[in-house]
Amino acid sequence: MQEAVGMTASEVLRLSDMGLNERACLNEAVRGFLKVAEGEIVRWIQLRSGVLLVVMAPGDESSAEFYVFDRRDGVFYLLQFDDRRFGGYTKRESDTILDSYRLFGLVERPWLLKPGSDSERQWMVQTTGPAYLF
Repeated sequence: MQEAVGMTASEVLRLSDMGLNERACLNEAVRGFLKVAEGEIVRWIQLRSGVLLVVMAPGDESSAEFYVFDRRDGVFYLLQFDDRRFGGYTKRESDTILDSYRLFGLVERPWLLKPGSDSERQWMVQTTGPAYLF
């Protein structure tokens, strides 16, 4: 794996888009998200402020994508890496990414993914130290 790679976080879904209010429980939020995403969760990492979901399309071994759910704002973000991989990752590759890149800082502070003036935020993630915005 590379030392550092760029990453984009894009807002893809809000609880209100699914007809849920901000008081919806986490299970309801994720269940609603999976109906829209039409995927299966292969990894669920839950922290107090955010949840990291690794989701794959059923029957597609190379479709793993990373989503962060901001529990406070009720927003799901898609994390896309600037590694020239289109269409997702295998489960093994997604495990390597979780182990190698320090995404937990973003899950602990998902509000950092909130867009500013643009609809997306650019990040650098690396194998040493935290992810940071640029």
